[in-house]
Amino acid sequence: MKRKLGIIQAFEADPPLLILDEPTEGLDPLMQESFYKLLKDSKARGRTVFISSHVLSEVERVCDRIALLRKGELVLLSGVEDIRRLTARRVRVHFWRDIAAPAALPPNHALLETTPRLWRIEVTGALGPLLDLLAGLPVQDMEVREARLEDVVLKYYREGTS
Repeated sequence: MKRKLGIIQAFEADPPLLILDEPTEGLDPLMQESFYKLLKDSKARGRTVFISSHVLSEVERVCDRIALLRKGELVLLSGVEDIRRLTARRVRVHFWRDIAAPAALPPNHALLETTPRLWRIEVTGALGPLLDLLAGLPVQDMEVREARLEDVVLKYYREGTS
């Protein structure tokens, strides 16, 4: 209840800037949805909201931009969509029949695994060159897993430990 009251008090004054630390911690899913609506309404009124959170799925859902601090230093400041482009997507291509592994892949494509009927590929950038390579092959299905914000954050933290 204290968390709910604090959120109500913060938004009721309609300040031009809100700074919230782990705002949805301990809130049930219905209250989280109400909180997200408050954020959306504040944003529509031109307000700025800073959120500190370790719940990256939430950050990805409600934030336009993120800043990443590592060891007290700002290491990344960018739009959420731009950040997704920093990490490769994972593509799984399933075939109707056995197919040999590709002799070569386009630039920014890495073959992670091949079986006679499955290729797992990591793609940074456009998918067009991969689609060109697959044209004419007996593709049954293709899954593209977009990069998650978690992948980017983990990448930055791992780079900082080396």
